[in-house]
Amino acid sequence: MEPIIELKNINKRYYLNYSKRHRFMAMLNGGKSANYKLALDNIDLKIYPGDVVGVIGKNGSGKSTLLKILTGVTFPTSGEMRIDGSVAMLAVKSFLVNEMTGRENIYLKLKLLGMKKEEIENIEQEIIDFSEVGEYIDIPVKQYSSGMKSKLGFSISININPDILIIDEALAVGDSAFKRKCLEKIREFKERNKTIIYVSHSSDSILSFCNRAILLDEGVKIKDGTTDEIANYYNSVVDKIEKDKALTLLKYTFDNESREYLKNEPINTYLKYSASDFEEELFLNVIIRDLEAMVVDIFTLDDFTFNKNIEDSINFDINRCELKPGQYTVSIQAIDSSGGFRLPIVKNRKFKIKE
Repeated sequence: MEPIIELKNINKRYYLNYSKRHRFMAMLNGGKSANYKLALDNIDLKIYPGDVVGVIGKNGSGKSTLLKILTGVTFPTSGEMRIDGSVAMLAVKSFLVNEMTGRENIYLKLKLLGMKKEEIENIEQEIIDFSEVGEYIDIPVKQYSSGMKSKLGFSISININPDILIIDEALAVGDSAFKRKCLEKIREFKERNKTIIYVSHSSDSILSFCNRAILLDEGVKIKDGTTDEIANYYNSVVDKIEKDKALTLLKYTFDNESREYLKNEPINTYLKYSASDFEEELFLNVIIRDLEAMVVDIFTLDDFTFNKNIEDSINFDINRCELKPGQYTVSIQAIDSSGGFRLPIVKNRKFKIKE
């Protein structure tokens, strides 16, 4: 079988021209600078039709750069790439043109994908209905809320029936009903044997969702193998890092020992931690996943930051959306203001929503 995606010796450099002098010297050197960051380093990769591939790695490992190259947002500095089929990416950033209306953005994005006017007209209303933007579809996108932009961008990507679907786990689009609708679409793609690339910080979600995994670190492909093999290796590395982390979990409990709750019942939890010194403010981020390890809700606590050099605790409700009856897990991490730094604190504690 021929691969649907093939990368050979892919490199991506980002040139760092800090000062006017550096920028001037770079101009004399054909636009290049001696100062650069190697975001991807000689990546070789083959992905086959029907593969569900997890890409895992810490922040700064090269995951986002790889996705940008696969989706054509950026181009490799060197190397060869072949993709046989259309690609759609589901991510928080909507990549819409602010000065254009929602409808114009639909036509623009689909035209860039090579679709004809008749093909666009056939799915235009389906995209609008799925996005739930309604009467706002004919006003400039710059007047949309960030949630509306994300919904429309997501709806365009999910409804074009791509050959390759790329999913960013950080996706947190719209209200709980819209999220559930999106997750159903993603599951449909998997059931139809579509090629899926799933990017995650969580080895557990990779284990349950994917049949193969790739581990990146500082732009280098460290391992490519079964999900079990990659997850075990990644967890061993993360465990070593966590021994020296800024925050240590002392206790995490639910207010109900059975961890079983009614549909709209608050789920109050108690977190006790010990903190050393750290430079930036760290916020508490909560991720709820279903049994398939798909994210169903993700939020950051308002008006809370971790205190430094102290043992402290906090009580908070994790039921922020209307969870359907079923089993779920909650994971908690500390993040900085940009969301770039993520430090796991609580991993996959199970609870249940009863009928």
